Amino acid sequence: MDIILAKDYPSLGFIGDVVKVKRGFARNFLIPRGIGVESSSRNKSALKHKLDSIMSVKRKMKIEAEKRIEDLKNLDISIT
Repeated sequence: MDIILAKDYPSLGFIGDVVKVKRGFARNFLIPRGIGVESSSRNKSALKHKLDSIMSVKRKMKIEAEKRIEDLKNLDISIT
């Protein structure tokens, strides 16, 4: 059975990976815990949309962090 990972799982892979697992493992462990979903075009597009939104948030956070780094580089601190 093909499963799309919705969360990172050390022995299987990372978010968005399509992995082949036994049906029982998928039905009894991965799917109920939200670690994976059945591989279908609908689920693939939903997961892609979710990953795109996560990546945009990460980009914004990185830009903000770089801006703060520059501000800290220009800061002069003296401890007495």
